[in-house]
Amino acid sequence: NINNKKLTCNSRILKKYISFYDSYIIKILKKNYFNILSIDKCDEFCIGGTGLNNNLITNIYNKKYISGGSSSGSAVNISFSGNLISIGSDTGGSCRTPASFCNIIGFKPTNGSISREGMVPYSSYLDNCSIISNNVEDCKFLFEILKNKNIDLHSNKKKIFF
Repeated sequence: NINNKKLTCNSRILKKYISFYDSYIIKILKKNYFNILSIDKCDEFCIGGTGLNNNLITNIYNKKYISGGSSSGSAVNISFSGNLISIGSDTGGSCRTPASFCNIIGFKPTNGSISREGMVPYSSYLDNCSIISNNVEDCKFLFEILKNKNIDLHSNKKKIFF
């Protein structure tokens, strides 16, 4: 959610919906002087693994190949545009799959290490804020900024030891 911006989840049902608040992640990015350059396309309601939807996003390496999903727009944006970092949600591979299809990095952190406050929910116990970037260093950089700043109901409050 970005205040005063469209939040459609790539669905025609929400085509006129305007968010009235910033999510936790957006607040932290703005506080750290990040520029929000785009809101990228995804599978409808972030449910899908292909990127084949009403706004087709093709793979940058071969137009005959899919870009993966559900965060297909984020992966194509990072691999094509020169932008450094993109944020997505990852439940069952939604950032990692398109990142791998586009030959970049998709990182799903441990559940609860980044607050999901303000994210559109799909599966409360599996959803995570995830990072897509061209390299591990950029991924790590953003994770260090976003991690454990805001503990919410879906965050782990105790360290887990194995």
